[in-house]
Amino acid sequence: MTEILRYERSGPVAIIAMDDGKVNCMSLAMLAELLTEATNMANALTQLNAKAHAESKLLVRERALTALRAAIESELGSFDVFTDTIARALKVGR
Repeated sequence: MTEILRYERSGPVAIIAMDDGKVNCMSLAMLAELLTEATNMANALTQLNAKAHAESKLLVRERALTALRAAIESELGSFDVFTDTIARALKVGR
C-alpha cells in the first residue's frame, strides 16, 4: 500500500491506518487507495472461496467413492468382481 494507507493484521484483527495529512476529510487519493485495496481483497477472497469450493467437491466425491467401494466389497466380496462385471457388461453392450 502507499504511504497514505497502511494495513496491518494481527490474528483476527485488522487495522487500517489512513494519514493523508488532512483532518476529518478524505482526499480523492485516499478514497482511490481504499477502493483499490478493497477490490484486491475481494478478488483474493473470491479466489480462496473458489479453491475451497473445488476442494470441498473433491472431498465429497472421494468420500462417496470410498463408501460405494465399501458397499460393493461387502456385497460382492471384492471390488474387482464388480469392475469385472461392469467390464463384461460393457463389452456385451457393444
